[in-house]
Amino acid sequence: MPKALDIKHLRLTIDNKDIVSDVSLAVDPGGYLAIVGPNGAGKTSILKCIAGIHNYTGSIAVADNNLADLSAKKRAQRIAYVPQAGGRTAPFTCRELVAMSRYPHKTVMSGISKRDAEIVDEKMELTAIAGFADRQLDTLSGGERQKVFLAAALAQEADLLLLDEPTTFLDPSTRYEMRKLLKQINRKLGVTVVEVTHDLNDVVLIADKIYGIRNGRTAFFGSPKMLMQQSELEKLYNHSFVLAPHPDNGISMILPEAGEL
Repeated sequence: MPKALDIKHLRLTIDNKDIVSDVSLAVDPGGYLAIVGPNGAGKTSILKCIAGIHNYTGSIAVADNNLADLSAKKRAQRIAYVPQAGGRTAPFTCRELVAMSRYPHKTVMSGISKRDAEIVDEKMELTAIAGFADRQLDTLSGGERQKVFLAAALAQEADLLLLDEPTTFLDPSTRYEMRKLLKQINRKLGVTVVEVTHDLNDVVLIADKIYGIRNGRTAFFGSPKMLMQQSELEKLYNHSFVLAPHPDNGISMILPEAGEL
């Protein structure tokens, strides 16, 4: 069976500086890969290469289709990308923004079909934003906007979902809701997910594979349980941590340090 994502010898150079060097990884269909590492390690750069934002050397294939051979429209049928939230907004209602993401499946002159409208409504219900479908984006909280952009990505009906720090700036309750939703998208809908995150404690409970990058190079690739060991974490972050097992599954969690910082 073809890999959902297959990256071989990826290299990204910007202003004569190597940002990503010789990265190779693969994700099975329906898998959940988390990309982690220190600030500036190259995590988001990998996502942007997959999304077609950066030019790169090496190869990236989705379901045996080389991305370099796909048009922008064909790529959008296979890959949906949700960038970091920040203060992103747009002069549209939630429904209008989600409906725009149906463009990979339409011709230039075609409007929103009945089937398109059904998919838009379905994804808005799934992400719990149907209640404010007609509100302007700039009237929503950061967490609500993040759900709108996720609904738009899902409405593309792509097989691969790229997420750049989807839980950043969210309060604990909203972050929990987002994690529960992402697990549902992955496990029940079968969407392959690749997520960049700093939230190690959260993502090791949902991802099945972790890719660790440091200084643009591979530092770890394996299971969440393997990563959450002192030796692996020290290699990745150059720092020792206080660890304790999670009461439900025994995977080590990072605890805050009680001593002086």
